Amino acid sequence: MATQLKEELLHLVREEISKMGRRFYVTVKKRNKKGEPFYVLRISHNGGIKEKYLGKQVPDEIKKALEYRKWLRLIHRTFKRVGSGNTLYLIGYEGIKVGEFLSILRKSGIEVLVDVREKAWSRRPEFREDNLRKLLRSSKIIYVHLPDLGNPSEVRSRYKKSKDVTDMLSSYSLYLSKEPKALETLGNIIKRNKVAIMCYEEDPFKC
Repeated sequence: MATQLKEELLHLVREEISKMGRRFYVTVKKRNKKGEPFYVLRISHNGGIKEKYLGKQVPDEIKKALEYRKWLRLIHRTFKRVGSGNTLYLIGYEGIKVGEFLSILRKSGIEVLVDVREKAWSRRPEFREDNLRKLLRSSKIIYVHLPDLGNPSEVRSRYKKSKDVTDMLSSYSLYLSKEPKALETLGNIIKRNKVAIMCYEEDPFKC
């Protein structure tokens, strides 16, 4: 029964994360005679509220989902602010060949590729800074490296050991909040050009 409830809750939260228009949060529904809280997952949508009891403790999976949602909203607000409403594209080269990579950029009409890797180096030579710059130039795409927007090495190292995506994203968000000049530079580029931000990962929310 407990396992079934946990799966139902996780499914519900994942569904809400995918629908950015909905709000969901954990709150204290009531307390028992000992003063112990009883938590509830509350979801509001179209004027209505759905509730799911969590019990005396908030499951770790729900905590992580809430942190992930918090990170998504922060990134959404940050890019909306610096980009003044312009569309921002994200691209990673994980699992694709350089020809396909360039083709995606050209078909999307990208004018500037912003590389946000802390170090613009790759085991694949074609994706190292100098080589990539030349390849992009042949496609009439400007290459810009903004290492200050890269996920710091200490955060990446910790993630490799823990595999905790939520911790990694939260740490990266905190780091970004302390790099206003780099974000302003990115914002100025976005205002004038059609931009794609480049990292390694195929999934931009794990970059």
